[in-house]
Amino acid sequence: MDKKKTPFPPGFPAGGKAGVVPDRSRPGSGLGRLLLLIAVFLVMSVRSASGQAPPAVILAPDSPVLSLDAGMALLIPPDEGVTVEDVLSVPATAFTIPGERAPAHFDMAVQWRLVSLRNPTERATVRLIEVGRPRLNYVDFYSVDEALRVTHYAAGSRRPFSVRPYPHRTFLFPVTVGAGETVRILLRTKSEGAIVVTAKAWEPDAFTAHSTRTAWYYGIMHGTALVLLLLAAVGAFSFRDRASFWLLIQVAGFHVRLLGLSGHLHEIVLPAHPLAADRLGDFATGPGLAGGFMFMVAFLDLRRRLPRIALLFQGLAVASVLLGATAFAGYYGLAAPVVNAGVLAYAFLSVGVLAYLVVRGERGLGLLCLGMAVPMAAMVMRIGKNFGLPVAADTAEWSIYVGFYGYAVILGVAIARHIRRIEEERLRLAHTALDETARRESILNRMVQERTQELEESQRMLMANLERERQSRQEQRNFLSMVSHEFKTPMSIILASVSTMSECRLDEAETAEEMGNIVTAVARMQGLVEKCLSDEWLDQASIVLDAAPLDLPALLRELLAAQRLTHEDRAFTLASHGTPRRVTGDDMLLRMMFANIIENAAKYSPPGTPIGVGIRWEDDRVQVFVQDQGEPIAPEDRARIFEKFYRSPRQRRKEGAGLGLYLVRRIARLHGGDIILDNHAATGNRFAVTLGDRAG
Repeated sequence: MDKKKTPFPPGFPAGGKAGVVPDRSRPGSGLGRLLLLIAVFLVMSVRSASGQAPPAVILAPDSPVLSLDAGMALLIPPDEGVTVEDVLSVPATAFTIPGERAPAHFDMAVQWRLVSLRNPTERATVRLIEVGRPRLNYVDFYSVDEALRVTHYAAGSRRPFSVRPYPHRTFLFPVTVGAGETVRILLRTKSEGAIVVTAKAWEPDAFTAHSTRTAWYYGIMHGTALVLLLLAAVGAFSFRDRASFWLLIQVAGFHVRLLGLSGHLHEIVLPAHPLAADRLGDFATGPGLAGGFMFMVAFLDLRRRLPRIALLFQGLAVASVLLGATAFAGYYGLAAPVVNAGVLAYAFLSVGVLAYLVVRGERGLGLLCLGMAVPMAAMVMRIGKNFGLPVAADTAEWSIYVGFYGYAVILGVAIARHIRRIEEERLRLAHTALDETARRESILNRMVQERTQELEESQRMLMANLERERQSRQEQRNFLSMVSHEFKTPMSIILASVSTMSECRLDEAETAEEMGNIVTAVARMQGLVEKCLSDEWLDQASIVLDAAPLDLPALLRELLAAQRLTHEDRAFTLASHGTPRRVTGDDMLLRMMFANIIENAAKYSPPGTPIGVGIRWEDDRVQVFVQDQGEPIAPEDRARIFEKFYRSPRQRRKEGAGLGLYLVRRIARLHGGDIILDNHAATGNRFAVTLGDRAG
């Protein structure tokens, strides 16, 4: 027996049976403490459930585990200095026997518990006494035999798990009970929070098997929590989903809290700092609860659906974090009841909001409503046990774990569906964006093609303008060259005649001859100027014709008669085929056109050869043929004889400006017709002028 004992108050009756003399060295008012302790014992006597000592717990050999809760008597002394000898000196009937309805306390109270173990068998038995929970600040364990000899096992005072004799999630003490003997067990406990202490007597092999199963259960639950944390992290950071972020905070906070309740936070995470593990586990409840409130706000879009409820949930979230922070200040014992009430409020409010939305017609909330109902029932059992509800200790202990992880699994499925919807929406938006991009690209390609075509057309027009400019410059050069050449001869004739007349004395006949040469040269120059002016006039008047009905055969006979006066050695004939009719056209232009053709025929035909003109009347047009007897035009010149200022080598032997056939084609096209060189003529060259519907 350990003779060392904690000093007890002076005047407290010594445990005479234990044979221990009380230590009176501590100063203080012995009379006051004695009166206080007597008052406590009187109160405990009044509160006693039966007024008798608790019955002994029978250690049946076939029972792997026995609950000691119903057989424990409870004493709350007024002073932490009360010793085991002091407690043993008090009659057993002075204790309160709580049974299954042990009250809960949220303070720093010290409690003593007394239980008797009796072994009815004929051989000694060993039992492992498990005292919970890990939240206890310390557990001092005393075994007392029939002779009131006390054996003390020091097992607490916030000693790190690493140096405890039995580093388990709860406090373990081995007890040997001899054959037919009865052993009393005294437990002295102290806690910062709820101090509902439970105790069990385990058969060692059964405890080993139970611990193994429990380890498996905890492993599965913690693994499930990690999977949910990973899922929430993916939704929060990969999809930027606020509901997933708050779910991550909620699951992480509650999981750390459950790690603290199960002892894993103390034993594995912070084995050398049990007090820090306590505070971390307590604090985690606040962020976990806040994450739950904010998850409901984000997942249900309460800011839009129910803005007032959203403000309430946000306020409760802030309050939850502040309450959790009291753990670091050492006041969580005072805040714990409010936190427990907040957890219940979270469950009930969430279920209420979900039910309201479902009644209002919102779809897709049934699974989440079920997920909230599961932890609500579990928390009612677990917290109700703390407040004295008739719930078995094991049921209350495991309900919180099963409820939370069941809730987490259901919520994980809901958030997985939520993430899938987000991904589907992202894919839909991506496809829409791709379709819009493709549409815009198609429009852009079409615009580029149209713009390219416009640019190509502009380039073609520019090249055509450049080509026309080049041709115009070439025509100007040709015109200047032609004019210079054509004007040079008559001017030379005029200069020579004037020089002869001024330097020589000429008779009348010679003077008349020189004057005739001058007149001929001037007339030649005048004709060249008229052709140039006619071309310019046609360029300006090509849109509007002074058209009127006219007699085409009569017009041709007048032109042929004028040519006979100039070419007396030639025969000019006119033939008509078909039914004659009046022709509509510009008389002046038609005269100019046919005069050019007939004059060219006479110019390029040998002297004395006839010039034939024929008319062919058809239904919608009329053709005029002019046949000369001159040298046939070479094939390489036929395509260019109608170009402006172009003169073939055959023409260059005759005077001219290269404008005659060009003007003929211009006038014919102004009258809806054209002129061609007939390649089937037997001799010479035959030109065919067609007048279309404008001249009909």
